[in-house]
Amino acid sequence: MENNIDLICPPELLLKIFEYLDYNSLINCLLVNRKWMALSKHIIKCIGYNEVAKKGIYKYDKFKMKFNQNTEPWQLIINCLWWFNVQRCNVQKIYEYDVNDIEQICICNENIIVRTSTSVEYFSIVRHVCIRALSKTCIHYEATEYLVVIIYYEDDVNKIILHRKNVNSGFKTLYLNNLAINCFLVEEQYLLVLLDDGSLWYISWNEINWESKLIAIYYENRGTIVTLHLHQDWIYGICQWGSLYSVNMNGGLNFEKVCDFNIPDYASQNMDPFFFDKCSIVVSVPSNMEVKYTVLMINDTKYIMLERPGLTCATTHGEMLLLGYKNGKVEFYEQKSIIRNYPPNATLYLTNFVTPSHDDLAIIGLDVYESNASHHLFIATRHKIYEILLSH
Repeated sequence: MENNIDLICPPELLLKIFEYLDYNSLINCLLVNRKWMALSKHIIKCIGYNEVAKKGIYKYDKFKMKFNQNTEPWQLIINCLWWFNVQRCNVQKIYEYDVNDIEQICICNENIIVRTSTSVEYFSIVRHVCIRALSKTCIHYEATEYLVVIIYYEDDVNKIILHRKNVNSGFKTLYLNNLAINCFLVEEQYLLVLLDDGSLWYISWNEINWESKLIAIYYENRGTIVTLHLHQDWIYGICQWGSLYSVNMNGGLNFEKVCDFNIPDYASQNMDPFFFDKCSIVVSVPSNMEVKYTVLMINDTKYIMLERPGLTCATTHGEMLLLGYKNGKVEFYEQKSIIRNYPPNATLYLTNFVTPSHDDLAIIGLDVYESNASHHLFIATRHKIYEILLSH
């Protein structure tokens, strides 16, 4: 059929047809064949790669952060699409990082940042060497294209250090002390912090100085919000036992209740509910429980809760949801598919590539670095980080 269409329709006619396609359809044409790739790439280039990518890739800014800064924009679009065919990838382990007492990993540009119980270390993904080590004992360390966020816990209160990356004048730093933090959310250019008194703060650099503004209040006394999530202009917060609240980032004042997920009593206390897609959640339950899929319909909107036995960590990357388990398993889901209760796009096990000790199988962190036609999956256990190459 593809060959017949190409024979019947000359390039000039196909190009005219492509001009009427929406951004999602135009992006999909990139993977049909070489001819369609060239034509759709020409249209996308005329519109603007960033314009098409921002409207066609979920959480585009965070996805872009996982690439080399010099990556051509069209390659970001193609790599995003190739995740939908991750089950066809060639898979191989290419490196192991030996780090003790790992608590968190984070990838920004070409570095993997590792937070341990006593330090923060930057490793070059290209050279596989430690390029920076900081003697810091903190409870969270995260870097984006524009920010570095460090959170400490000392003397029963939290302290936050924010560094704004500035090409011309180095770092601009903000120190916030004596905070009682319930939860927080790091975005590309700003930080959202929900304090113990229910106030939600937006903190950012406005090119002249640091700006902090109160954007909402959580008044409910039915539980503490433990996780925040941002979808478009809506901020969602969920309590430990499943009450879901929301507020509009630009026009809200108070959090309003959306629904009750009724997270079961047997859910793991070691992992907070994890948001994906608009405001669906996945929760960890003991390994001897069953997989469950719960749907709530509120005002014609579907809210999904997934129960996953033995789940130890989760992350989103572009259109994908990645789940890591106690037994060393990693599952890859297209977010739009998992909310329909479809099986994973692909599954891999650490034991297929390495021989870790039995007590070092539990996955505590997942992240991805993108290169041309390949995905570098980083799987962190307590004492190792494994770099797995998924190539097309």
